[in-house]
Amino acid sequence: MTLENLTSLPPYLQRLDMSCCGLNGSIPYHIGMLSKLKYLSFYANYLTGKLPTSLINLTQLEVLDVSNNDLSGSIPSGISSFKNLYLVDLGKNQLGGKIPSALATLAKLQYLNLKFNQFDGSLDFQLGKCDNPINFGSLTKLKYLDLSFNQFNGSLAFLSTINTQLVKLDVSHNSFTGFVPVFENCSTLLNLNLSNNLLSGNIPEELGDCTSLESVSLNDNKLTGSIP
Repeated sequence: MTLENLTSLPPYLQRLDMSCCGLNGSIPYHIGMLSKLKYLSFYANYLTGKLPTSLINLTQLEVLDVSNNDLSGSIPSGISSFKNLYLVDLGKNQLGGKIPSALATLAKLQYLNLKFNQFDGSLDFQLGKCDNPINFGSLTKLKYLDLSFNQFNGSLAFLSTINTQLVKLDVSHNSFTGFVPVFENCSTLLNLNLSNNLLSGNIPEELGDCTSLESVSLNDNKLTGSIP
């Protein structure tokens, strides 16, 4: 199937998986006609261009995976219409700009992968110095968050606002500065990666309260002091 064939698909289609199909070109605007879709994957193709604004018509979508392509542009602010989304994977593209605040309205979101893109600016929502207006603290069901290999900067204070059952957190390979944050709700955290940033200061003793941790990566920072 080619992207042009999408116009012939039945409008009541609920699942469309076109991963690893060797597709190129851009995601057609008429993808928004498939308003009953719950699962949409274009994983591992050669797609270019921007995410079409017509995606906001897919209000029943639960899974959106367009990772491992060459998409550019920004995340559409209309993503707030996806009230049922629990998985968003935009990793390994050329997406950039800011993360829209609308993303924080996805109350069912459990998995968010933005790694290997060109997102930038600070995420310091709590201190009011935020270039990206998203409040991750609103995503109370979030379990997997990967922001690695982008161009984020500023402090990691925003992580202290996350009141979720996070299992994996990866913000490595950015330009975050300041101290390693204290995680107040981390009993479920298994994997923590803060490596390859510009963090300084001591490793907080409170990290020991994250009793489920199996992997911690703090390498390639500017940390001082002893290991608690």
